[in-house]
Amino acid sequence: MRRLLLDSITKGLPADLRRDLYTRDARIVEILTWGKWPFEFAHFSDRQLADALLALAAAAYPRGRTTFITQVAHVRSSDSSNVERIWPTSGIANLKVSLANELWPVLERRIQTAISRRTKGPALMQAALRANELAMLSYRRNMSVRRHLRSR
Repeated sequence: MRRLLLDSITKGLPADLRRDLYTRDARIVEILTWGKWPFEFAHFSDRQLADALLALAAAAYPRGRTTFITQVAHVRSSDSSNVERIWPTSGIANLKVSLANELWPVLERRIQTAISRRTKGPALMQAALRANELAMLSYRRNMSVRRHLRSR
């Protein structure tokens, strides 16, 4: 993925100017992940996800909240964990966007708590802070690339 992103960014540069941009020290592209889970599972508990989905659904879950929380846990632990697999017949339009909006207050509280306690906070917050840090690295600094001469 890093290589694809770098190729996209540097495609307008002559090939002999690209080499320095592909080193880890160049910090042109840095990829962060939430770990092994997709965003929703990395940032929210089974209960939080279940409650948000229940709040958004057109109807009640047929087997009750406790069973639904177990269903969320089951999907989380599966090889293809995806919130869209939890309750495909929920009737929730634009599930991921709707879920993000429903869960934003939970995430916002965690971020505010981390800020006030000066702790590292949720993975999304860490990624945003790192993106800001990387953006500021080159602010008002000269940057250059070297043309490597081929040895004869």
